Amino acid sequence: MSDCSGAVCMALYVATGLLIRTTADDLLKRVFTMINPKQGDIRAVFYITKKPKKHGTDYVAAGTATHVAGIVGDGVILNSQEPYTKVRQIYEVSDQFQKDGHEVLIRGLNREALERLAREGKTRYGLDNEFTNYFDMGA
Repeated sequence: MSDCSGAVCMALYVATGLLIRTTADDLLKRVFTMINPKQGDIRAVFYITKKPKKHGTDYVAAGTATHVAGIVGDGVILNSQEPYTKVRQIYEVSDQFQKDGHEVLIRGLNREALERLAREGKTRYGLDNEFTNYFDMGA
């Protein structure tokens, strides 16, 4: 099972052929930098904490994206939160995160930034099992 950023990185690989593996926060700050993306752009929704908080086993600063989901249609996302991945309405997930003190941002893909990170071999956190299995199958 991959986490939220792993699912988005895998979707980016399938859509573009460019492989990166990084965090939700890094995706927001370095890859999904297009403000006001259009309907046909590759887009993702980010959930940014408004105050410092515990996230998993770590503490994160205010302004950190703690979750990301790829937008697959009008108002629809592929939401990966262990132990499941489901297609959901943006508002369902956003309501949950907003109640927990998060801001919601939709950003579009900056293809040049993705290409640059892929050239650098940006797999900071190693590949999820899904990535590894995909490449082991000779895809």
